[in-house]
Amino acid sequence: MKIGKYGRMLLLVGVAEAVVFVVSTITKGYVDIYTLVIVFTSCVTMYYINATILHKNEIRMNQIRTLISPSYIEALNNSKTGILFYDDFYVITWVSSYLTSLGYDARVGSKLLEWLPEADELLKGDSDTVTVELDEKYYQISKSEEGQVLFFSDVTKTLQYKTTYENEKSVIGLLVLDNYEDAIRLGD
Repeated sequence: MKIGKYGRMLLLVGVAEAVVFVVSTITKGYVDIYTLVIVFTSCVTMYYINATILHKNEIRMNQIRTLISPSYIEALNNSKTGILFYDDFYVITWVSSYLTSLGYDARVGSKLLEWLPEADELLKGDSDTVTVELDEKYYQISKSEEGQVLFFSDVTKTLQYKTTYENEKSVIGLLVLDNYEDAIRLGD
């Protein structure tokens, strides 16, 4: 199970409170009311923070459900098209199972433009699509008109075929040498 930055924060607070409780109990030989109040307050605070995070995630998932119906998400998850959601601050909030299978779920919670600076022109509306190289593969990225969604299509083979086609085109030419003997004499 992966723990996000909020989960790590809650875990650290819980460990710190447990240490304070144990040290206080060992040094004093009894449990005082002050330590109990601190532990209780910390538990309530951690519960509130966790509930707030869960509530925000639920709101985001509802936004996702309104943008894309479940049948479309299932179809896209079964295809080689990746979906990425980001928020108003360009922080990645969700990636599809295809991007997860490529290991990009670790990018959730990070800034989109720090990971993909090429996407800046796409987000500004200067371009309809951009092509980026990630882990020796090429992806064409397009932005949804409706919301803060990016679609990733693997175009590696297409670009390889295009390069192969360009490099292996037939060339037809006609070479005419006029006055062949003069050309050989000048070349010597």
